[in-house]
Amino acid sequence: MEEIIYGRNGVLAAFQAKSRKIFRLIILDTAGSQKVTQIKELAFQKKINVQLWDRKKMDALSGTNQHQGVIAVVTKKKTATLEDLIDISCDRGEPSFLLVLDRLEDPRNLGALIRTAEVAGVHGIILSKHESCGLTPTVAKSSAGAIEYMPIVRVSNLATVCEMLKKKGLWLFGADPEGDPYWTKMDYRLPLAIVLGSEGQGLKKIIKKKCDFLVSIPMRGVISSLNVTSAGSILMYEVVKQRNL
Repeated sequence: MEEIIYGRNGVLAAFQAKSRKIFRLIILDTAGSQKVTQIKELAFQKKINVQLWDRKKMDALSGTNQHQGVIAVVTKKKTATLEDLIDISCDRGEPSFLLVLDRLEDPRNLGALIRTAEVAGVHGIILSKHESCGLTPTVAKSSAGAIEYMPIVRVSNLATVCEMLKKKGLWLFGADPEGDPYWTKMDYRLPLAIVLGSEGQGLKKIIKKKCDFLVSIPMRGVISSLNVTSAGSILMYEVVKQRNL
């Protein structure tokens, strides 16, 4: 199965990560940045067909004008398994550090969380199939290439998977405005998963019940909540901070 990815960072990461086959490369006929030149050189080395298109055709193919003059036709990203995610932490000699996403709908939010998770050292992401966006080209672009390095599992029954994670020794920390205590009061050196809910509704009740702890981030302003990407970043980097003290 083929799909497209676009954006200079995303396409370059696909070359460097070698995570999927690249069939052809489409470059804006007026593009000439250093990164575009680098991508062209990699395509030449790998004997990948390069086509020069005008902006109108590229906009039509990608469905956006945010492609940065670079589109690649690639194989679909391979999904991982739960066992893969656990194996990664064992191979690194680290306690498990996963991100579980319940009903995340905005592809830009998902892409941003993938990007943060990758740089924070998260071992993998578990994403519910239902009521969630897929791993679209917009997600790939928003992740700035991080999607090529991040193992992602898509599951049909997130509640069942949460139970499986707990049986494997992971503690589930759910983000919730009504949670107690504050996010900084917990010990994140344990094998764990950070659990985030949808942008508008938060965690489903059944997922809340599966969490071992519900933690909150205090709000001091007029706005009542943080964007899910901001909340996720705060929680992930609290884990990083505690594990690096």
